[in-house]
Amino acid sequence: MISGISIFASFLHYKNYSAAIWGLLSAIFASINLNLHVLYRRRALHLKHTPESLRVVKLSGVILSIAALIAAAIYFILVAVYHEGYKIDGFAPAGIFALLTLKWTVMLYF
Repeated sequence: MISGISIFASFLHYKNYSAAIWGLLSAIFASINLNLHVLYRRRALHLKHTPESLRVVKLSGVILSIAALIAAAIYFILVAVYHEGYKIDGFAPAGIFALLTLKWTVMLYF
């Protein structure tokens, strides 16, 4: 979570808004995952969530995973098309952080 927030602040400073937003989304989904896992380990998940709300979390995880995967693919295609190496204000950081967001959204499904 802290790394996602620091990614947001860093890439906002470098004016790479795509990477900054993906870093922030990564932090948000990481915090949701942390909350669900802590509630599960404390055996309090059933007190805070109903089966319907967990189904919504699972469905949103699938939809957001697909969106993050498509976004990452598009960013990496743009890197290849424009022959752009890793630049701090390029498409590659946004693609990397979209993949990081993909990791957290896939974990929402499981």
